Amino acid sequence: MPQALVSRAGVAFEDREYWNVVLLISEAVSALTCCPIFGYMLDVSGTRQGPYLSGLVLLFASMLVLTTSHSVTWYIIARVFQGAATAMVSVAGLSIVTDAVDRASLGQMIGYLGTAMTLGFMSGPLLGGLLYHIGGFYAIFGMAFGIVALDFFLRLAVVEKRIAERWLCLTDGERPSQENGYIPEQPPYGTLGTIPTDAHTATEIPKTTFALGKLLKQPRILISMWAVIVGALVVSAFDATLPVFVENTFHWSVLGAGLIFLPGAAAAIFEPFFGLLSDRLGSRVITFASFVILAPSLICLRFVEENSPSHIGLLCVMLGLVGMCIDLSQPALIVEMQRVLDDMEAEDPGVFGGRGAVAQAFSLENMAHFGGLALGPMLGGFVEVQYGWKVMTLALGILSMVTAMPMLWLSGPMEEVSWIESADGEMEREAEPMSLGDLMERPFPYQERKLTIGENPQTINMKLFARFSKLLSNLYTTTSTWLQPSHISDGIKVQGSYIFPAESEPHEATIMGLPSRCSLPPDQYDAMCNELAQLAAVITEFEPVRLYVRPEEIQLAESLVKTFVKDASKISIIPCPINHCWVRDTGPVYVRDMTGAFPNRRFAINFRFNEWGGKKPEDDGICWGQQWPLMNEKALQENADFARWVIEHDREPSPVTQVGTPIRAEGGGLVTDGEGTLLITESSIVCDVRNPGMSKGEIEIELKRLLGIEKVIWFPGRRNVDITDVHMDAEARFVRPGVIAYSKPHAIAIDPWQELSIEIRQILDRETDAKGRRLQIHAIEEPDPRDLVKSDHDELSASYVNFYFVNGGLIIPKFGDRERDQKALEMFQALLPERVIRQVYANAIPLTGGVLHCVTQQVPAIK
Repeated sequence: MPQALVSRAGVAFEDREYWNVVLLISEAVSALTCCPIFGYMLDVSGTRQGPYLSGLVLLFASMLVLTTSHSVTWYIIARVFQGAATAMVSVAGLSIVTDAVDRASLGQMIGYLGTAMTLGFMSGPLLGGLLYHIGGFYAIFGMAFGIVALDFFLRLAVVEKRIAERWLCLTDGERPSQENGYIPEQPPYGTLGTIPTDAHTATEIPKTTFALGKLLKQPRILISMWAVIVGALVVSAFDATLPVFVENTFHWSVLGAGLIFLPGAAAAIFEPFFGLLSDRLGSRVITFASFVILAPSLICLRFVEENSPSHIGLLCVMLGLVGMCIDLSQPALIVEMQRVLDDMEAEDPGVFGGRGAVAQAFSLENMAHFGGLALGPMLGGFVEVQYGWKVMTLALGILSMVTAMPMLWLSGPMEEVSWIESADGEMEREAEPMSLGDLMERPFPYQERKLTIGENPQTINMKLFARFSKLLSNLYTTTSTWLQPSHISDGIKVQGSYIFPAESEPHEATIMGLPSRCSLPPDQYDAMCNELAQLAAVITEFEPVRLYVRPEEIQLAESLVKTFVKDASKISIIPCPINHCWVRDTGPVYVRDMTGAFPNRRFAINFRFNEWGGKKPEDDGICWGQQWPLMNEKALQENADFARWVIEHDREPSPVTQVGTPIRAEGGGLVTDGEGTLLITESSIVCDVRNPGMSKGEIEIELKRLLGIEKVIWFPGRRNVDITDVHMDAEARFVRPGVIAYSKPHAIAIDPWQELSIEIRQILDRETDAKGRRLQIHAIEEPDPRDLVKSDHDELSASYVNFYFVNGGLIIPKFGDRERDQKALEMFQALLPERVIRQVYANAIPLTGGVLHCVTQQVPAIK
C-alpha cells in the first residue's frame, strides 16, 4: 500500500507512511463502529449465512474501488467499506463456529480460525510484496478477488446446524434447546452445573435483547477486550512501521519489507494447539504467560540498529516471539468471552432472550480488535516518527507488561470441573491436572479413541509440537502457582476455587429433614419428630426453614408445624425422597466462588453420601440395644441422591450450581472458621470405605480447593466408636475465628471417648489457626448421661458444642442436666454477647446419634 499511495494516488514519498496510517485507521474505525450493529443483527436474524454473504459482497465492492481509484479520498472510502465488510464476516464466522462446536473443544476450533485469520493479517504484506514484485499492482488485487470469490461459493455450500435439523426432521431429543443452535450446557471449566428450564420455553422463544450493555458490565469481558486491544495494537503498529523501518535500516526492497512479516506469521500454525491449551488450562495461565513473554520480546527490538546479519537475526527472532505470544493469547480470550456468556446464562436463564447473544459477544471482541488496529498505527506510526523506533518498542513492551496483571482475573484451568458422575453413580475424572506431555496423549473431546498419524492431520502437529510442549509445561508449572490462590501445607501447593463461609455468616435459610419410618427405631420416631419440630420453631424466629419431607409424611409435617410453629409462613414443606434427618451429613455443603468472579452465583458440593462409609445402625455404639429397621436398596440410593436432589430443586433466591468432587465426606466432619482453618479427623475421611486409594495429602489438596482452606488441623480420631468415625462437630467448634468451644466428656464416659478427648485437647493446645493465632480453648463438660439414657444404652451423643448458628442468634442443646445446661448457657452468652442464645431441649435426637448441628444445614445468603 505505501508504494501504491506514491505511484497511483500521487502522495509524496515522504508522506507515504502518514497516509498508510490514515488508511489503516479508517478501516479499523469503520469496523469498530459496525461491529455492535452487525452483532445484534446476527443474533436477531434467523440465519448467519445471509449476513456473512452480504459482508463478502461489500468486501468485493471495496476492493473494486481500491483497484480502480487514483486518489486518496477514494482509497479512504474503500477502506471504510472494507472495515464494515470485515466486521460482518468476522462476527458471522465466529458465530457459525460457536453454534456448531462443542464447548469443550471451542478453544481448539477457534485456534484453527485464528491460524487462518492471523496468517491473513500477518502474511498479507508478505504476499502483497511478492506479487507486487512479480506482477505489479494488479496482480495483488487479482489474487484478492479470487480469494473472495472462492470464499463466497464455499459459504454457499455450508449448511447451518439448525437448517440441517429442519431438513432432516430430527427428533425432539436430538434438537438443540434454542433456535440458534446454541445449547446451554454445564460450564466445562469450573463446576458441574444445573440450568433450570421452564415448561413454556419449548414452544415460546423469548425475543433476543440488545445485550451489549449487560456484557460491558462484566469485568472479565472488559479485561478480555483490553487484552484483545493490546494484541491488535501491537500487530497494527508493526503493520504501519515495520516495512519503513527495514527499508531505512537494511535498505530492503518491497519484497524484503513483505518477507519480514514471515517470522511473526509462522507462529500461527501453533494456534490450534494454543486453543487446545486454553480448553484444558483455562484463560488465566495462557494469557498471563503470553503477555509476560511479549513484553521483553518487544523491548528487545530496540537493540536492532544496524544492517548486519546479527541484527537481522535478532529482529526475526523477536518478531517470531511477538507473533507467538499474540497467537497464544487469542483463542483463550475468545473462549473467555463465551465462558462469560455461559456463566451469565446459567446464573440468569433467558437473560439474552431466545437466540442468545453469541454474535453480540463476538462483536465486542471484534470491536476491541479493530480498536487496537486503529490505535496501533497512532502509537506505532506517530510515536516512531516523533521519537524513533526504540521509544516505540519500549512503549509497546511496557504496555504489554501492564496488561499481564489483569489476566489473573480470568477463568482458571479445567481441573475445576475435573470430576463427573458416571452411570453407576461414581465420580470419575474428566480432565485431570496434567503436564502438557500427558495432555498430548489424551483424546480430543470429540474423539472416542487416540488418533494415529494416518487418521487425522491434527496428530501430526501434536507430534511436531511434543518437544515444544515440554518447555511450555515448565512454564505452566511455574506460573500456575503464581496465578491461583495458593496455600502451602506440608510442602504441598494447592489451588483454591471455592470457600466455605463461616457458619455464623448470614443465612438465606436452614435446611432440615423429617425422617422416614425406616430410618429410626419405632419407639423413637414420634419423639424425634416432635423435637425436630420444636427446633424448627425456634429457628423460624431468626430465619426461614426448608423442611424436606417424604410425600407420605406431608400430613404429619403439617400437623407438627401447626402444633409447634407460631408463624407457619416461615417454614416451607418440600416433598422429597428423604430418609435420614441428619441433613448435615447427607445434604449439600454450600460454598462461594473464591475468586469473586461470581458474587451472585450459588454453589454447593455434593459429597455423595454413602452411609458413613457403608455403616449400618447396629455399627453405632451410641445406638446399641435399639431395634433399628433395615433400609432397602431403594432407601439407600435415596440417601445417596439427597444432596443432588436438593441442589437441583433449590431455586431460591437463584439456582445452585453443583460442584463435583472425587472425595466422599460428611458435613459434620468439616469444622471451619471461614478464614482458612479446618478441623477434621483422619478416621472420618482417610479410609478405604469412603475414599479408597486416596492418600491424606490428596484428600487435603481437594478439601483446600473446595473449602478455601489454608491450614488443616488433623486429629487421628477413632474408627467405629460411633457411626461417623468421630465427626469434629461433636468435639470442637469455632465460636469465632481463633476461639473454640471444646467438649469435655463427663467423668463417667467410657475410656475410648476420654482418650479421644485428651488427644484432641493436646493438639488444639499446640496448634495455631491459618492466620497464625494461638487458639483460645473454652471447655464445656457434657451432661451426666445417667439422667438421659435408657437402661440398655451404653452411650449417647450429648455435646453442647453441637450448636447451630442462626441469623443474630445461637441455638444450643438443653439435655436436662440443670447444672451443666446452665453452665453452657452462661459460657456462650459470655463468648457471644452480641447474639441471642436460645436453648432447645433434646433427648430423642442424641439418643439416635446426633444433636442440633447434625440435623440442620445452613444455606448461606448471597453476599
